[in-house]
Amino acid sequence: MSTTIRKTCNIFLDFLIILLGIIILINVYSYIQIKILNKNYSSFFGYSVFEVQTGSMKPAISPSDVIIVKSDKNPNVNDIITYKKNDDFITHRVVEKSGNNYITKGDANNTRDSAITNEDIIGKVVHILPRFGIIRKTILNPIVILTLIITTVVVHFLFNRKKKSKFSIDKDELKESTPMEVDASLIDEEEIIDEEETPEEDTSEEETKDEETEDYTQELIEESNDLNNEIQSEEDLEKTIVFRKITVDADDLNPPAPVVEEEEEEESTEEVVEELENEDEEKNTEVKLNYLNKRKKKFNNILEKIMYFKEEEISELANIIYPSKFKKVNEASIKEKLLKIYIDGKYYNLVGNVDAHYNGKNMNSKLGKIITSESEKLVKSYKGNDKLYFAKVELIANMFITILYLENIFVSDLELDEKVSKYKATINKYLKGYYENDKELTDAVKKLIVCERTYRSASNKLIDSLKTNTFELEFNELTTKKNIYALKLNHNINFSRLYSEYIIDKTYDEGIVAEDKILVTINILLGRIATDILTCNTNNLYLLYMPESLYEKSNKLIKVKSMLSDEMVRNRVILVNKNEAISNNKKVIKQMKKKGFRFGLLVNEDDKKTIDKTSISLIDYVFVDKKLDKKLKVSSVLKNNSEINAIKENINDLIDVSGGVN
Repeated sequence: MSTTIRKTCNIFLDFLIILLGIIILINVYSYIQIKILNKNYSSFFGYSVFEVQTGSMKPAISPSDVIIVKSDKNPNVNDIITYKKNDDFITHRVVEKSGNNYITKGDANNTRDSAITNEDIIGKVVHILPRFGIIRKTILNPIVILTLIITTVVVHFLFNRKKKSKFSIDKDELKESTPMEVDASLIDEEEIIDEEETPEEDTSEEETKDEETEDYTQELIEESNDLNNEIQSEEDLEKTIVFRKITVDADDLNPPAPVVEEEEEEESTEEVVEELENEDEEKNTEVKLNYLNKRKKKFNNILEKIMYFKEEEISELANIIYPSKFKKVNEASIKEKLLKIYIDGKYYNLVGNVDAHYNGKNMNSKLGKIITSESEKLVKSYKGNDKLYFAKVELIANMFITILYLENIFVSDLELDEKVSKYKATINKYLKGYYENDKELTDAVKKLIVCERTYRSASNKLIDSLKTNTFELEFNELTTKKNIYALKLNHNINFSRLYSEYIIDKTYDEGIVAEDKILVTINILLGRIATDILTCNTNNLYLLYMPESLYEKSNKLIKVKSMLSDEMVRNRVILVNKNEAISNNKKVIKQMKKKGFRFGLLVNEDDKKTIDKTSISLIDYVFVDKKLDKKLKVSSVLKNNSEINAIKENINDLIDVSGGVN
């Protein structure tokens, strides 16, 4: 080896040892700050390093990305920040700022986070290291680094140690030796064939072979010079033409007869039903709940948690249908994109940011067309070299269309044996020929039903946890419009017998108990909306009364907006206000309208004048009694505003308009 190459390698090895040493020092420094000084995180000259665990900030930041955070207590709107909430570090984007109060939201989330102050903020994200968390976990831990340092030092020592290989041939010796001597030095004694065992041949043939031997030997001499530099180990020598040995096992000469697999009998529907009925659903549910809760994902409300369960369920159903678990090139990314389209389309009635405008009757066919259309867009926008990309997109799209119909079968009132048959028929229809035999299909169907039952049971347990004996929420359906419910919260609070029922009701309606009535109402309502989701009911609308005094309580208003921030909730809840409340709080209501909230106007007998024309642009619904409509001429005011839904019904007794937030 030349001196230049040797020096270059030495420099590289020295640099590697120094670099690994620096990394060890950084790890030691972090350990001292966190373990000895009891700090929550380590900081280097105002900079901290965190690894992202979830996909809430996709596509800007992905799981296993490492972020560098600069200390900054006063970020601006649209900055990505890291803050501490309870015992968790969260990295989300600032979407609203009010003084020292901030509201954040993950780019991939549908809801906003609860409000924080600048005291909770660690700093602003200034740099992102994609996928560096994998390297950090595997390579940059102290044990691995110490091993690398020791290995590097050993390699450095061996690299500089001059040791003559037992297989090397000195060039001078090679020149002095005869061709046959060189040949003999390269060939093992075991491979030399005894002359006595060699059959006699004609002299002419021997002369020809001698010439060939001389030529062959000359080639060996030339190859030996190359081998002297290239061959460094016995493993390499075994790969050369001289040292290669071929062994033949007895099994190769007498191969065993091929094993003929016996065809298994098809499992009957009755057997499948019996097996499913014997499944321990309670145990499966507990295991699933424990697994999901261990992930320590934070939620603003119960609905967010239900939707997280639903997304996990759909992903697991796809994995059951496709046993390879989307491990091939591009499959995981295709699945992730189509999963989002599926969830947004089915449960949020959205495609991108556009309302899909379908109802229960045409949901399956329209959403199926949406999935197909969005899949075609994926193929057209693809710029890679995967020749099977189109086929992969088509297959995964068909899987989600299949899941769409399977979900409807599962929530139906069919008997279990009918569901099993329907599952098989649906899979054969949309994934024709995907399963090689009925056994594979039957096994998949059993797993699919167990998966759906487990997630449904887990979700129902969460909804049941909202039930309370203290409050009861009435869902009063309007008589003039189906599927629209006015909400009224009743109490079951026990007071001393010294108090009359009048005092109790007045305390509930107007006193300190009423302060959080709207929060209790929303919490119970979210459980009802979650049930609608699980039963694929997309038609129900709920009327929630907003007391005017709530707009003056900024902290409570922020809490209410946070609880209702999910798009699915905003699409199903109408915030009902009196005429005066809308007129006096136009600025706040306008801001909420921009964020997707919908408002309704409740026209009362107390209204001495007609609707404020400047408020019309802020409302989506008007609720007015027929007599008041004629008196206040509400219909004439709304004549040129066809986008406003006018419902002529007195809902004062149906909705909770008493009390306020005091």
